[in-house]
Amino acid sequence: MQTAGSLNKGIGLRYVEMSLLSFYGSDAKLNIKSEPEEGTVVTLLLPVRKGNEPYV
Repeated sequence: MQTAGSLNKGIGLRYVEMSLLSFYGSDAKLNIKSEPEEGTVVTLLLPVRKGNEPYV
């Protein structure tokens, strides 16, 4: 299993991860699971925000 923190990820994914961290802080998660001949599943978890409240 690979995660966005793996060393072998592409520059585009690294940029997405850095952008998520910058905007949402550590509450946002990017997970990538890839299996040969099975495919890749990307899961993106974002915090919920209500009105002008901070992200929770």
